[in-house]
Amino acid sequence: MKKGFSLLLFIAFFTVSKAQIQDRTNAFLFGAGLGMSDGNNLMGNGTSISVAYMRSFKYNRLSFKPELNIGFYGARFITDVPDMYFNSINIDFNFHFDAIRYKGVSLSLVAGPAINQKKGLIGTGGWPASENSEYSRSSDFVFKFGGGIKIMPPGQKIIVELMPMNFRVGKDYFMEACAMIYLGYIL
Repeated sequence: MKKGFSLLLFIAFFTVSKAQIQDRTNAFLFGAGLGMSDGNNLMGNGTSISVAYMRSFKYNRLSFKPELNIGFYGARFITDVPDMYFNSINIDFNFHFDAIRYKGVSLSLVAGPAINQKKGLIGTGGWPASENSEYSRSSDFVFKFGGGIKIMPPGQKIIVELMPMNFRVGKDYFMEACAMIYLGYIL
């Protein structure tokens, strides 16, 4: 009985592994973009950089993409708040689905949970004027969603993702939005 079960498990492993090798892609991606962040007493706009690992399944239509994203924000062009300088660090667990695909170009939808940590300095200024500075720090579980265009030419080792809509939302009116461009290399 045990030998039969072991043999069946071995055959199933080989069958599944052989089938998945043909439709699986692994890639590293680096991204940069512009965005804004609001919530937890911090509000600003600035730049965002990202590094990610993408693993695709189901003929490259479904992907799991864990991502580390760091945003550098300040209260530039916002006149009614004190000066603020802060970082927003996100660890995203994204699931990508290619809703529409034609050859190497697809419309990609993104969703998944994330962990966010914001920390920075709230300075003087604003309306009404603040005379004191203070540090701010917060951590939270948030949800990320968005969409864009993924370009993955067949037979090439390069991936380009244009993601103009990336949103993270959480409790206490937390929201981040950024437009990102990712460049990746298929392993």
